[in-house]
Amino acid sequence: MPMGNDLLLCDKGAVLVLERDEHGEVVGFMAYANRAWGVPFERMK
Repeated sequence: MPMGNDLLLCDKGAVLVLERDEHGEVVGFMAYANRAWGVPFERMK
């Protein structure tokens, strides 16, 4: 069962949303900072 997402906030306004798999490992994240909003990152195998 997926652990869900973690939300990390920075005092400068940046936000990272971590995506976890069913084992709780981070498999990707979405970055929101300055003018770059919704930039997806995925773990490569």
